[in-house]
Amino acid sequence: MCKVDETPLTLRWLDNTPLPTGNRSIAHECVNWDRITQGLEKFKVDPFEPGVFVHPKFGEQCSIL
Repeated sequence: MCKVDETPLTLRWLDNTPLPTGNRSIAHECVNWDRITQGLEKFKVDPFEPGVFVHPKFGEQCSIL
């Protein structure tokens, strides 16, 4: 499965036009979603666990539930 490509699109000048054209010689790469998901597991939080989100003005009594 592929994702949106974050590779910058560079331009190049041609001899027969006053405008630049896109450089289409840049390699594109697919994403290994399983590897990304596994890597993010250690950063996962439960947003409904008390104290995870605390409103800066109202404190913990302002819950998202």
